[in-house]
Amino acid sequence: RNVTCRGHPSGLAQASGFMCQGAKPVTEEKCPELPFCPKTTFKWHAGAWGKCEGLCGTGHRSRDVTCYRHAISPEGEDTEPPEVALDRDRCTAPEPIALQPCSLPACASFRLRNRIGLLRGWHVVELQFFLD
Repeated sequence: RNVTCRGHPSGLAQASGFMCQGAKPVTEEKCPELPFCPKTTFKWHAGAWGKCEGLCGTGHRSRDVTCYRHAISPEGEDTEPPEVALDRDRCTAPEPIALQPCSLPACASFRLRNRIGLLRGWHVVELQFFLD
């Protein structure tokens, strides 16, 4: 700040400070500590895998994958609870897998094999059990 000596009652600035009484006020002072501005980062959060879905053989399971905004202190800790980022593109790391194959019990098929006697030869009907 500028400190100027002014005459009273005129209010005119004095060229030299010898006309002003008392100590000259300081022109600079240190500001109090300002709160830090947290660093903002964006991170993927992957939920728990769901159960394996399907009928038999190879199925699939899924999980929620969400991009969150984090406010980080200089010490590297979250300063507030993370919140969902409206733009998934803000998370620049590779997105975790949200869908993957899983194994279910084997599928089964049947085939009947039986001979039935006919007047002129045999007629064959088959039923066999297979696990794929």
